[in-house]
Amino acid sequence: MGFRESFIKKWKIYISIIIGIFILLLILLFSTKEDVRRGNAYTDKKDVALYIKKYHELPKNYITKDGKDYFYKKNVNLDNYIVGGDTFYNDGKLSQFNIDLDTMLKECDIYYDGYKCTGERGKIRLVYETNTSNPRIFYTEDHYDTFDEITLFNLMPKYITFIIIITIYSVSSCIFLLCIYIPNIKKVLAKKESTNN
Repeated sequence: MGFRESFIKKWKIYISIIIGIFILLLILLFSTKEDVRRGNAYTDKKDVALYIKKYHELPKNYITKDGKDYFYKKNVNLDNYIVGGDTFYNDGKLSQFNIDLDTMLKECDIYYDGYKCTGERGKIRLVYETNTSNPRIFYTEDHYDTFDEITLFNLMPKYITFIIIITIYSVSSCIFLLCIYIPNIKKVLAKKESTNN
């Protein structure tokens, strides 16, 4: 007995295995998804970038330079704030990423040990597109001298990898089932034609 005949005879077992593997891959997919919640405070580069990608704004612990100056004059404690949300004036350094000079961009600091909203802000920044449904985000460690683009794959490599694996698995499972059943369907149709004649 060949594999095709064995598969057709024990199809419930094989289909259960295929569905079981698919469910396992879905569980792994959702367990690897990193998430941020609207209204929460974030300081890590990855979380802030993911927040911008998801909500098209900065987390609640960010404050513009004008806001920082205003609260500083009012003696408000700014220890838990990070500067961000101000316009980034594009001088062409992002042209290597096909960002035009007229693209609307904003910038924000990234927190590190020793960061002070009103003092030493460091050189680490994110620059991101505004007025778009899928903002591109760029990371600089040297205060805008050089940039690296942050993509969804950078932010969630395991999640994107599992999406690719599930897609390949689903397509290959469908092709496999079609290859198994098409010859059998042809035989059934041929038998029906011969009985009708």
